[in-house]
Amino acid sequence: MKTRVLFFCFIAFILSPHGTEALAQWSVIPQLKYTNIKCLLVTDDSTIFVAGDNWTFLRSTDNGTTWTNVMNGIQADTILSIGKGGGYIFAGTNGVSSIYRSSNNGDSWRAANQGIPSLAQVNALTWVDSVVYTATNYGVFSSTDYGNSWTVDTAGLRLDSPYPGQLGGIAGITSVGSKLYAIKSMWGGVYTTSSGTIAWVPIGLDTVWGFAMASIDTNVFAGTPRGVYLYSGSGTTWLPRSNGLPGDFPSCILTAMDTLLFVYTGYWNNKGAYMSSDLGVTWRQINDSVFTGKTIHSMVATKTFLIAGTERGAWRLPIADLITSVKNDGSQLPANFTLSQNFPNPFNPTTHFRFTIADFPQGIPSERFVTLAVFDLLGREVAVLVDEEKAPGSYSLQWDATNFPSGVYFYQLKAGSFVETKKLLLMK
Repeated sequence: MKTRVLFFCFIAFILSPHGTEALAQWSVIPQLKYTNIKCLLVTDDSTIFVAGDNWTFLRSTDNGTTWTNVMNGIQADTILSIGKGGGYIFAGTNGVSSIYRSSNNGDSWRAANQGIPSLAQVNALTWVDSVVYTATNYGVFSSTDYGNSWTVDTAGLRLDSPYPGQLGGIAGITSVGSKLYAIKSMWGGVYTTSSGTIAWVPIGLDTVWGFAMASIDTNVFAGTPRGVYLYSGSGTTWLPRSNGLPGDFPSCILTAMDTLLFVYTGYWNNKGAYMSSDLGVTWRQINDSVFTGKTIHSMVATKTFLIAGTERGAWRLPIADLITSVKNDGSQLPANFTLSQNFPNPFNPTTHFRFTIADFPQGIPSERFVTLAVFDLLGREVAVLVDEEKAPGSYSLQWDATNFPSGVYFYQLKAGSFVETKKLLLMK
């Protein structure tokens, strides 16, 4: 975890003094010219799958430089989603056998759709432990045998009229630990459930529909027509995360890599690709003039490239160039000190803390001594998580309470004159 936190801080440090537009340059992927791309998947640091319309399904094992056709065994002409888990690759289609599975990295495929409605539109896939889940226009389905058979898991989802059917269902699904999160493609918001016993519970955003979901560590993001939101970790509270994004937009794509979050805002006059290094607190537009007259349908990030697929080909952009070529105008540092509620809460045995250290007026030192400590009910300090100077920026870290007894604790952030305390509950 320490390495991950240091990486996050490093990225935040590099980006913090910069402006609102990243000027790194996109380059076209020649072998994918003129293809209509619907979805992308990264399976390791160099292997990428791309799929879409007109029998398009290709694989690259060298970070997108060369590509091989991997359509062998798939009867559908359009692939809408790709996922991985348990040593398998899964491809979701628009109603023709619905789901296909490969056990040999895409060299061959077979239908794996027993229990899935024949007209199902497979919008997204995720994996928890040894179970694969799929979001469709008929709701959520799960498979405990790697796709050989599927069970409907819609208990509590309130798939009212016009559900189930092609006009509604679940647009996106993601997982954090043993928790699943699903967002409806029409009115109804976001639902969550434990992956052990499926019983979906609404957790807000019920007045909007959704386009996509993503997660970074324990942070859950939802893309909606009203912008991007971050789940607070409890109840039905979602925090707006659209500072720097355009206003309402009719579609969006979310993708994450380590601590970086990317969004594409969709169609019409609000097209644009953006990047955030601070969990959506601020966004910077990525230079996307190359996409004039085109619409991005899918984005994915490796540790080397950000890749975007459109209806007329695919482009890639070096992550390193994106980070180091941002304009310098000093406008993106946090303006306030904040301490967020830990997530999850209650927890067992690990939870995450998020906080921001504010920018300082000109002439005041750019670092301040920060402490973040945990106390028991008697006010005794039981853990010190931060005890050092911190530059202005956003931070996230984990507390492992394996060796602590169940009960109520408090955690407190001190930074100069700023002091804030919150409660957390450890349940074993």
